[in-house]
Amino acid sequence: VLLKTKITPDHVTYLNIIVTLLGSILLFFGNINLILIGMLLLVSTAFFLDTIDGQLARLKGSSSLVGMHLEAVYHDLTHLMLYGLGFGVYKLTSNESAIIFGILGGLFSYSFFMPSLAKTILEFRSKMFGNKDTKIYKTKKYKIGDNGNINENKAINFITTIFGLPTAIYEFTLIAILEIANSHIKIIPQFSIIYWSLVIYSIGVTLIQIASFILYIKQRRIDYYYSLLFGK
Repeated sequence: VLLKTKITPDHVTYLNIIVTLLGSILLFFGNINLILIGMLLLVSTAFFLDTIDGQLARLKGSSSLVGMHLEAVYHDLTHLMLYGLGFGVYKLTSNESAIIFGILGGLFSYSFFMPSLAKTILEFRSKMFGNKDTKIYKTKKYKIGDNGNINENKAINFITTIFGLPTAIYEFTLIAILEIANSHIKIIPQFSIIYWSLVIYSIGVTLIQIASFILYIKQRRIDYYYSLLFGK
């Protein structure tokens, strides 16, 4: 349907960004019903809108660097969900530790090693070409797919999928539904499900980032990516 309209993939991504911001803001209010609505809005972006913009770009042949950048902005904004959940759960439980775990979850659900790695490679390459006396940087010879210990990377990738976004969006949506159900049947203490889920998630992503950093250093991943980009 959208193929016959003037709607572009960028328009869909703009909508993605707006809905993501709105959904994340609703989480801060500390009302379990608003938290569920906010999570459902985030689900609509992760499951529906995020798929549409990519398909529309391919079908219309309108992929662009601007569109890719907007897509990256949208994905970065989804991490606001954890900050909103942290503050929202604090208002529900009056437990100040929820704010700490929300901040931890927001910080470490975002892989800050990759952006810093990319920045380092680009800055280093720029200096190499800017200085004619600089010797060409030679790395260990890598082949495509030669990405370190396969079992280690598979384990990290599997765990990252469970704790990463958008999987966490679906998980916390289900948790909000369980909390609303529990408020009626009162099987366990109110809001304990969402609080402990936030705690487990935040500790999990923190440990994943530490493990990833160790693997990056151990496997000299910066050399690997440099080799793939520049072949040297």
